[in-house]
Amino acid sequence: MGKRMEWIKIFGVLFIVLMLASIVSVSSTVIGEDFEDEHKHEEDDEVEVEIEIDGEDEEDTRIIVREPMEFKDMLTLVYNVKNLTMPLLEWSIEHNVTLAKVVVRLAESFLEKAINTSNANETRAKAYAMVAAIIYGHAPVTAYPVLAKTMEENIEANATLSKDVILAVYNKALELRSLLEEAKERAQELNITVPSQVEALESIGDGLLNTSLALINESYVQLAFKYSVKGYHTYVRAYSILVKSVFVTGLRLGVEPDEPITHRIYAKKIKKEVVEEMLEKMPGWLRERVRERIMRGEIKSWTDLKHVIRLEIEEHKEVMKNRSIKVASNVIVGLITYIAYHSPDDEVSSAIWTWLENHGLVAGRGPVKTIRMGELKQYIENLVLDISNASDALGIELIFKVVEEIENEIEIDIGVEVDISDILEHYIEKHGT
Repeated sequence: MGKRMEWIKIFGVLFIVLMLASIVSVSSTVIGEDFEDEHKHEEDDEVEVEIEIDGEDEEDTRIIVREPMEFKDMLTLVYNVKNLTMPLLEWSIEHNVTLAKVVVRLAESFLEKAINTSNANETRAKAYAMVAAIIYGHAPVTAYPVLAKTMEENIEANATLSKDVILAVYNKALELRSLLEEAKERAQELNITVPSQVEALESIGDGLLNTSLALINESYVQLAFKYSVKGYHTYVRAYSILVKSVFVTGLRLGVEPDEPITHRIYAKKIKKEVVEEMLEKMPGWLRERVRERIMRGEIKSWTDLKHVIRLEIEEHKEVMKNRSIKVASNVIVGLITYIAYHSPDDEVSSAIWTWLENHGLVAGRGPVKTIRMGELKQYIENLVLDISNASDALGIELIFKVVEEIENEIEIDIGVEVDISDILEHYIEKHGT
């Protein structure tokens, strides 16, 4: 039990760090001093200063002020996100999606930490609660492995499409639509307005599925398959936007629910005196670099400040992405080596050795063969980089996507189905990262 909790802690921290690297916002809490006349009544209240970056244009960078949230409000946010996402997560778990199991396990762990910590340290408890909400919020992505498994279970032995495959995808899309409808009803019960974008996307998804069905009847198999998958994807997008609207409502972001859901937040004006306090509350790496630019005279206005913050955060984001790729590569290389030399499952170990040999990653023959570690590391790094660039996945999601790709390569290369995902969890329990 202790080892499992250790694994959750290690992998959980890895997940948070890599996930937060993809969020290009930095927030801090300061004491408001002397706002513009229209906000004088707030001058003795604690407020939050946040730098928010959204989109490609630096004009989308905003410096904002927000009232802080109480722990009970943060807890309500977590439970609202959980209520909307658990049916989808349970559905994915029923289809044996490992990522869904990990999401639930990690989210529950941080929610428990938030509750247990709330009396002793409310600030930390709110941070734990926010992490739990964010993790639950990743539920829609677990629908994609369900689609992949559905296709894999129904595709013919010669890897050709058939009406059965398309109807299986079609029916699975209807199941997802039913979950979306249930989530919309729950949102309304929680006084969360369902964005018009959700309704629009659902309508588009319905049209795509109806078109797919019509094409099947006309024997346009490939085109029908394309439309059914697009319909499924559209429902996932709708579900994702619905989940985002819970955050918009819960965090009081000031965005109308019927507007496109982005990170855009209503901005109040603040005086320049707040900048120094804001700098003091920034993460050290950002504070020092911004302060250096101020000293060099590169920052003379809010526009300059926004531009610099965008550049620094984008650079930091790239550094964190590279770190994520390195961590994922090390985990996968360690996992492959562990399976090859120490796995108790001879069938999986044999499949790994054959896969390694097929890719020129083995030296020697027979009982004296060894893995070419340098070549293996390079191969895995390239694979991780390709998958990261193609999917924008980080952390746990990236690692599992790479493992899934290796499983697919083994099946294509030698015609053997192996389940490395389960071994990955045991490997992390035993060796960490």
